[in-house]
Amino acid sequence: MLPTARISQKMAGAAGKTAERARYIQLTRQGLNNAEICRQLGIGRKTGSN
Repeated sequence: MLPTARISQKMAGAAGKTAERARYIQLTRQGLNNAEICRQLGIGRKTGSN
């Protein structure tokens, strides 16, 4: 079983990824391309493509 702190970190990570995905979609709708969005979010281009 995971310690409580570990569970909290895992949940925070999932929430962060959800927010990041939402921001990615928002920027896509604004007309930015994958490379520019990834620069703004600080993620790799391949990660953005996936």
